Amino acid sequence: MDTTWQFVCIASLMITGVIAAFVHDIYRALVKALKVKGVVFAVAEVIFAFAVFTAVSTVLVSLTSGALRPVYLLSIGLGIVIYYVICGKRIQNTAKMIITKFKRLFVNFFRIIIQVCYMIGKVITWPIAAVFRISTCIANGFNCIMKSRR
Repeated sequence: MDTTWQFVCIASLMITGVIAAFVHDIYRALVKALKVKGVVFAVAEVIFAFAVFTAVSTVLVSLTSGALRPVYLLSIGLGIVIYYVICGKRIQNTAKMIITKFKRLFVNFFRIIIQVCYMIGKVITWPIAAVFRISTCIANGFNCIMKSRR
């Protein structure tokens, strides 16, 4: 591997570290906004760690042709540090706010759809309920009408 390609690998792996940190911020915002706790949180952490490890390892091995050197791992770490120095928690807090608003919008949207379906169901079943009341009244010898007139 020549020096130019090594420099490209180091720069690419630093960018990979920045992207991994960004994805982690978005993931943490999602976890906080959706209030994931307990066993679900633990399982989500393991799945996320496995997915990021797999993605970063794939990039690392494909760029370096399998030649793993400590400088490559350090460049990924440096990319993560650069991201957190520049962005801090701003991206995570902004993403959490956006996710929370979309969550409310999503919940309200489905609440409206459920209410509309409920009203449509009431309109559709009203004739059936009226027929049922009338047939019950006839079967009881019109006692329901007599009781309501007293």
